[in-house]
Amino acid sequence: MNFLRPNSQTHWQYLAILAGLGLLAASAIWWVGRYQKLDDPWQSFSVVSPAPWVTNELESWQTYRNEEYGFEFQYPTTLSPQVSQGALGSFSLSLSDGTFHSFFVEIGAENNPEIEGLIYPKPSSYDSIASYQVRLGSVTWEKTEVQEYPREGLGMPGSITSYWIKRGGNVYVVGCINCVEKIFGKERMDIFEGIVASFRFMD
Repeated sequence: MNFLRPNSQTHWQYLAILAGLGLLAASAIWWVGRYQKLDDPWQSFSVVSPAPWVTNELESWQTYRNEEYGFEFQYPTTLSPQVSQGALGSFSLSLSDGTFHSFFVEIGAENNPEIEGLIYPKPSSYDSIASYQVRLGSVTWEKTEVQEYPREGLGMPGSITSYWIKRGGNVYVVGCINCVEKIFGKERMDIFEGIVASFRFMD
């Protein structure tokens, strides 16, 4: 009756296979949950309002309007808008405050690899990635935050916060470079959220 005894080597091979399949399944669940748009909005949806001081100052902000792409938004007089073509997509606008920390608007086709790389960042390229849905102003946005942590000899950390929406075959992205509250203070993020909250489509 020796043939009824389990082979120890085969037994451990089965366990190894089962463990590998379990790890693969867990990885797949993590990937889908992190990068695929959630079907249940209550698990990823939040409503955000600009800081009260920003809301009070919106009337004194200037308005940028683009008839070609059908949108407008408000921005503080301390920022200077600069429009260019073809940086990442079909349309690029930078709002600079005189430093390398800028706010931006990018518009490109949905299949544009540069735009896709901005809204669907690769995990291997950053230390931290978060994605969720946010209602800010009149638009329900997808929000993506990526961050690189500071490393020895490389100075400050880097981050990109992007609010984006797909509309009419294009992707509209409103973003901020280095809107890190712990590094640059809360005011910068307040201004950014005010810009996003004032963004609207003219239709």
